[in-house]
Amino acid sequence: MSTSTATFIVALTSFSADIVQVLLGIAAFVIGLTQRKKISAAFSLLLSYSLRTSLSDLNHLIEKLNEHSIEDPPNPRAVRVTLARIHGKIRGNEILQKHMGTKVLKPIKIMIDELDAGRTVNETDKISLCTELKERLTTLEIENHTSKQQK
Repeated sequence: MSTSTATFIVALTSFSADIVQVLLGIAAFVIGLTQRKKISAAFSLLLSYSLRTSLSDLNHLIEKLNEHSIEDPPNPRAVRVTLARIHGKIRGNEILQKHMGTKVLKPIKIMIDELDAGRTVNETDKISLCTELKERLTTLEIENHTSKQQK
């Protein structure tokens, strides 16, 4: 095959790819305009699923924290790890962070710091934190469910 034939084939392939890309872009734009409500519903469904998954994960971590007793010798480390996972889960999710805020994050961080320093954390404070987290999750789930029904 000669150099000019190879150059022609490369140019033709490149031009064809550019034409297909433009046509696909136009098709995506038209679909976006005509199917806006369906696309919006699909994104809402994905966000709702993501939030439900995060709430479920957080609920599981709270249950795990509730099961650990700080007074048992091996458990302060398990409590610390679970608290850190809860703290990270809340900080990493904008919706959870907005809903929980510093009122929840600050006590969790204090408990983590206390355990890191080798001090103990009051079992009653841990139980209180678990209860507050559960109530905030319940409220968030109700708000999420109510907002879906209003749409």
